[in-house]
Amino acid sequence: TDAMCIPGNLGRLSQEWKFDAIADPATSYAHSGMMEVAAWIRSDIEGIQVLETLLPRKQRDMQEEGEQTLPKVSETVRRRGRFPSSSSSDPGYSEVELDALPNCWGYGLMVVGHSLGAGVASILSLMLKPKYPELRCIAFSPPGCIFDYKLAEKSSEWITSVFVGKDMIVRASWHSLIKMRGQVLDMIRRAKANKNTILSSSIKDHSVEDLLYGEDSVPQTPYHAALKQRIEKLSSQTKMHMEHVRMYPPGKLLHLAKTDRSGSTGGIGACCCRYATCGFCQQKDNFYVPMWVEDRQMLDEFLVSSSMLLDHFPDVVNEAILKVNHDFNLN
Repeated sequence: TDAMCIPGNLGRLSQEWKFDAIADPATSYAHSGMMEVAAWIRSDIEGIQVLETLLPRKQRDMQEEGEQTLPKVSETVRRRGRFPSSSSSDPGYSEVELDALPNCWGYGLMVVGHSLGAGVASILSLMLKPKYPELRCIAFSPPGCIFDYKLAEKSSEWITSVFVGKDMIVRASWHSLIKMRGQVLDMIRRAKANKNTILSSSIKDHSVEDLLYGEDSVPQTPYHAALKQRIEKLSSQTKMHMEHVRMYPPGKLLHLAKTDRSGSTGGIGACCCRYATCGFCQQKDNFYVPMWVEDRQMLDEFLVSSSMLLDHFPDVVNEAILKVNHDFNLN
């Protein structure tokens, strides 16, 4: 699902779920793989009528909107599920006893998710919003390729995205991947040391001049010339539809920026290995500063770090939120 990163037009779904007033059907795009999953979930929710049971609206309000009032549910609703039924006589089906669900009229609706789930939750919240206008969505560490720029900005009205440190997933998009590929290939072209020396620079001090040629001082050898030509060819091949529709993370972006308070132990980032001590790291206790990202276009490249993947883990996000709550005396 997450690998299907081609932007998908929301036109058909906007007509089906009536969110065309929020997103222009002709020019609005979402991550195509996550859009398919969100559409499946939205249809499933509608078929089961579970939200209508949990969050019933006053019949007068529904009649004013010209909707058919829901009958009292008095029998088990059956639906095709993705998980096997506990009943051996009814394989492939799950049962939902709607009468057993509580009446949550007056409650708000919150859609949440982490990582791929955050992307699906963001698109699902768009599909649900016309029916539940007070809906809110919190996306924890969402991928950086959920909505086009205009829709990502518009979704700030109901979506808040939270991410930690140098999380690579919130910066992951077609453009950031292509940009990193070009940078890596360029570093290979400019490398003057062997790979063992370069790898050892992670634990030993080496000057940049010892590792890389300057941009204008790369030797004019057949190898370097062929590599430069290959880089230029790859760059030209990426000029496709995806190149013209830039995609971004959804909603308001809250960055829990990480700073170090050296000398203490424990907490997130006690070691770059997190779950074991590698022997090379100075033990640190991280301090997180919450700040809003003013321009989502700043998240267009990866910040290479030993924590760029670890910062994405849900337990790390949870611990960071708890630390911010404690350090800033938030309720």
